[in-house]
Amino acid sequence: MLKPIRKTPNGTEYWDTKKKLVVISKEEAKPLKDMTVPQLKQYAADHKIEIPAEVTKKEDIVQLLSDAQ
Repeated sequence: MLKPIRKTPNGTEYWDTKKKLVVISKEEAKPLKDMTVPQLKQYAADHKIEIPAEVTKKEDIVQLLSDAQ
């Protein structure tokens, strides 16, 4: 059985009680360009991507994250 844990920019995370692991539903994932700056920062943190302090514009963050993928 899947129990929802939290929503992230990558989709909803579920705990699979039978397999004892986290499953991410990709259906709800947004394209980077459609995310807000806080969502982009959370996405970066979730993927262990550092955003330099001088990168502050949304377009620049999207480019940085796209290049990192």
